[in-house]
Amino acid sequence: MDTIVCPIDFSEASRHAATYALAIARYTRARSIALHVCESAAATIHERLRNQFGTGQAPRPEIIAEVSGGEPAAVIAERAHAHDAKVVLGTRGDSGLRHLVLGSVTEQVVRTSPMPVFSASPHAPSQANVPFERVLFATDFSASSLAALSAALRIGVHPAADITVLHVIDEADENALFVSHVYDVRHHTEALETSVREIFP
Repeated sequence: MDTIVCPIDFSEASRHAATYALAIARYTRARSIALHVCESAAATIHERLRNQFGTGQAPRPEIIAEVSGGEPAAVIAERAHAHDAKVVLGTRGDSGLRHLVLGSVTEQVVRTSPMPVFSASPHAPSQANVPFERVLFATDFSASSLAALSAALRIGVHPAADITVLHVIDEADENALFVSHVYDVRHHTEALETSVREIFP
């Protein structure tokens, strides 16, 4: 059975993520582990964790409440690895100074987790429409980006989903704009399209 770990801190962001975790678990028939990381565990937290997922619609996935102590990002990555589970978590969408000062647990988990991570943006619809029928796959053709697509296809994507492959070319450095270069954009595009066809025959 597939397993999804959904970190819960009882914020609006984690409530939003729980909606997606539950929808994905229902579609993939996975069990869900509601994980709360704190310094001290209280008996009431287990019940609050289960309630975070709401009543939902049938079929109702198995939900396990788990409370653990430690540094959140490290614990989330470790528990996901221990359960051989995908991670579904929310983000508050902070930017600028607030993001710089507070950092982002989600960002740390994405960077350090050995398991696939699904991040629910605060701007995503409040209701999760799973399976996903349209996917934007951003790639730099590295091994990790190709692994991301493979993981995405196993986390609630419809078998007949429309998948758009996007490769973004960095803009030239400001100083480089004043130096002449011979660059065949058409050849670059053709080479990338060939690579995409080889990856997705």
